[in-house]
Amino acid sequence: MTHKKLCLKLPSSSEPLPGVLVLKLGSNVVLGCRGSVSVDGVPLGNATNETYQKSDSGAYSKAKGDTTVTDYYEDYDYEDERSRVTRGIKKRTRWTLNGRQLHSGVERGGILRRPHLSWADAGNYSCYRGERLISTFRISVGVPPERPTVYCYKKFHTSKVRCDWTSKNPVTPRPLCYLLLSRESESFGNVTRVPCSFSRSRCWCAFHVEEGDKALHVAKLCVSNTAGNATSPYLNFNLHDIIKPDPPTQVVVRTVEGQEHMLKVSWSYPSSWKHDFYTLHFQLRYRPQLAEQVKWDVLIDDRMSWTIYDALPHAQYEVQLQAKDEFDGIWSDWTDTVYAVSWTGNKIHAKISVQRIRGSKQILSRFGASLGVYENIIYSVCIGESV
Repeated sequence: MTHKKLCLKLPSSSEPLPGVLVLKLGSNVVLGCRGSVSVDGVPLGNATNETYQKSDSGAYSKAKGDTTVTDYYEDYDYEDERSRVTRGIKKRTRWTLNGRQLHSGVERGGILRRPHLSWADAGNYSCYRGERLISTFRISVGVPPERPTVYCYKKFHTSKVRCDWTSKNPVTPRPLCYLLLSRESESFGNVTRVPCSFSRSRCWCAFHVEEGDKALHVAKLCVSNTAGNATSPYLNFNLHDIIKPDPPTQVVVRTVEGQEHMLKVSWSYPSSWKHDFYTLHFQLRYRPQLAEQVKWDVLIDDRMSWTIYDALPHAQYEVQLQAKDEFDGIWSDWTDTVYAVSWTGNKIHAKISVQRIRGSKQILSRFGASLGVYENIIYSVCIGESV
């Protein structure tokens, strides 16, 4: 089973216009006045009737175009009737870009070099011998898509399947994205093409599959723009394996009064999860903010709160949660970090002075025992001073 032939570029606004030479940003281009083209040292033949695009394999593909080369000779004999002297007159070659004459890059033999193609190099190129137009080229500069890696998931058992891919680099011009979807048990003639949206370097699409469908699905993402096209590797999945809930919501971390080592965490189900029918399990992780390499993970069943008993006193903690269906699927993303400081209370500093008298040790012992019930007071006792 193969999607290869089905991932060809579709006729759309992402297709190059006829006669357009679509080249990658940074390419080294050499144009000949008679229509020859070389890109990165590779001759592409005569551009008179071809359009070139770069595919994800690195090769240039051709399509019919309408780049013009006139029927004109580089040198010709000119007869001066007065002197009856025949002289070979060589016309000077000049190049223009969008009507403005180019001076840099023009070489002998009518060659134009454009090294390290930039956005400013896009446009209409024309080559003249004297005042006579010899050829025209239209160059479009773009960034072809990198090879995508598609990822599919469901937020809930009955929700749509969502597939997406985010490019590591900008894709210019805006590409066309679509997903090819089939079942492993079907012949590959039964392929569904799912249109995708694209924005900010991300392709995404959604489609409905009946709940309880146990078939193995096969997906492949195709991405194409005027600079090239690319296809993802196959992605095989069963619906119950790709259930990925949204993260928990309303995460709150509270201190416990009088308990320096305790933090109480509570949370809620994500709104996209119907927990009347299906249950989520949770995982909690926490650590002191300054201890970057230390984390504690706790697996929690269907409870909606958890108490941490081993927090460090007076330390700020980072707390996060994630969720997963109790039987199937994969863990959600982690929630945003919630910060909390373990209980400190309000310390009272009291200075107690006791005169050095007989039996002072016993007095201090009894006095300290009576004051010790007040856990939040720090005592400083000075013996031999007047009160």
